[in-house]
Amino acid sequence: MAPPVAVSRFHKYGHMHKNLTPPSLPAPLLEAHLVASHGIRGIWQGLSGERDQNFKVSAADGTRYVFKVCNPDEGDAIIDCQAAALEHIARVDPGLPVPRLLRAKSGEAAARLTRDGQSWRTMLLSYLPGNVLGEAALPPSRMAETGKVVARLGVALRGFIHAGPASRRLVWDTQHAAGLTGQVRHLPAAAQPLAGDILEHHRAVTVPRLEKLRSQIIHGDVHPFNALAGDSGPITGIIDFGDMVHAPLVQDI
Repeated sequence: MAPPVAVSRFHKYGHMHKNLTPPSLPAPLLEAHLVASHGIRGIWQGLSGERDQNFKVSAADGTRYVFKVCNPDEGDAIIDCQAAALEHIARVDPGLPVPRLLRAKSGEAAARLTRDGQSWRTMLLSYLPGNVLGEAALPPSRMAETGKVVARLGVALRGFIHAGPASRRLVWDTQHAAGLTGQVRHLPAAAQPLAGDILEHHRAVTVPRLEKLRSQIIHGDVHPFNALAGDSGPITGIIDFGDMVHAPLVQDI
């Protein structure tokens, strides 16, 4: 059963004021914007998104793209960080299976769409093939493959510096998991003592040890539904760089 909305929102962000609802802009507006920003037309298909409005765009030449309308509550610094990280990875490890950013004709990494006095940042990314790993049980060999890709991702990001994640506090970032202490009361009464003990142990024992480990900007949200693969063969993608944080590298494992 899903947790109450207030709990899940706090769990992911640690900020109750954030608007987590994805934008819902009309398709004709977005299609015209993509033509103006990138000169691309195609067949549009909606994709799921936790807080961004996402589409798969299939162009006439067969090229497929992911078009994102970013949630304004992310703030420009976080959106710019995502774009910069993808470009950094493309330079230092071009073979790493992560999306490639396609800059707008203006040169912007994330174009801006304005309507009725409101503004949204948009990004165009390459489309990665494959199915999410979370749709099936993972054998040990597939877990090992995923671990190798995550390790390469950590190496690729080790020299990446950006101010965006510096002051970001997501409870999803286990450095700040103790921020969930006030939410323990939403659990069944029988589970509350154990949850409280786990969080207190994390605060008193784990966090001081994390502080001594190598830290850098990391993906921050690698899990089976952010990893892609075909029916056989290698991992085809690590996606969704929206939760990047500056944290101990081990947290991505």
